[in-house]
Amino acid sequence: MNRMTIPGLVDAAAAQHGEWAFLTLDGTSRTHAQTRTAAGTMAGALAARGCRPGDRVAALLSNRVELVDLVLGCAWLGAVVVPLNTALHGRLLRMCSAPWCR
Repeated sequence: MNRMTIPGLVDAAAAQHGEWAFLTLDGTSRTHAQTRTAAGTMAGALAARGCRPGDRVAALLSNRVELVDLVLGCAWLGAVVVPLNTALHGRLLRMCSAPWCR
């Protein structure tokens, strides 16, 4: 894997610093190795739902560990995350998550 891609950088960091902390958010901590695993799991889940390279994936998440999983999983897959404002409701939310997002 090319080390100059996000997946390549995460792979390299997991190989070098596997048990070091990568992220701590709201009391949840992840090591580099755990982050690598979560990203791969997310990429697999997205692919199983039909997501392919170049697809856009709408994300209606606050600042949570799962958002990092989604962003990195999309990078693994070659998809693009489209973050949506968590304050959106009703018609505005439907417009933002139109058929162009999975």
